[in-house]
Amino acid sequence: MFGKRILAVFSVYFMLLLGLAVMLYRASPAPGSQDILGLGIGSYTGESGIVYISGRRLLCTSTPASGAFTSACQIQIAGKVLEIYARQADPKPLGGICEVFYDGQQWPCIIGSRHDHVYRFAYIEPPLGLGKSQLDGLRFRYFFENLPEGIYFPAGVLIVTITTTLAVIASTATVVWSERYSKAFSILFFVLVGGITFVGTFLGAAQLTTGFWD
Repeated sequence: MFGKRILAVFSVYFMLLLGLAVMLYRASPAPGSQDILGLGIGSYTGESGIVYISGRRLLCTSTPASGAFTSACQIQIAGKVLEIYARQADPKPLGGICEVFYDGQQWPCIIGSRHDHVYRFAYIEPPLGLGKSQLDGLRFRYFFENLPEGIYFPAGVLIVTITTTLAVIASTATVVWSERYSKAFSILFFVLVGGITFVGTFLGAAQLTTGFWD
């Protein structure tokens, strides 16, 4: 009975972990095939700071290659449509050009990096005429994009790795103990399962969150 309760608890844990992974994937930078991988609205030195939005949130379509831009993207910001036109630089993947239209006017736009290995974010400054409360609302709406780097690595990756490793060991222990295996086998089993889970979870979590930290 106790073993079934442990398995039930950790089944819920793994379901929550899967849900978190899906949300992180949606908040991660867009794939490299997209002209812009994300947005940065505002500036680090501005009063309201900067708000990041993943390129996966954008609705993008290709434009004729003969034009100045190769893609057109849209997203709703504070009830109005933000339009972004972009082209990648040659050679790829660095840089590019962009134009932004919002609320009936054009706004300055430059292509820069989010992190050392994450290129082609469209930075829009000033922040589209949005007030601090509106930018804070965007920050809350796109929560995972705007968490500090340290939350993801090393803190988040290590916490998830350790917790998942313990969860796997604890859940599989119910099988080992119930079958009354020898002490030597049980220790070897836990070392092997724990080691594989630790390394696999660490690498998986680091890869999933790589777009959020340097």
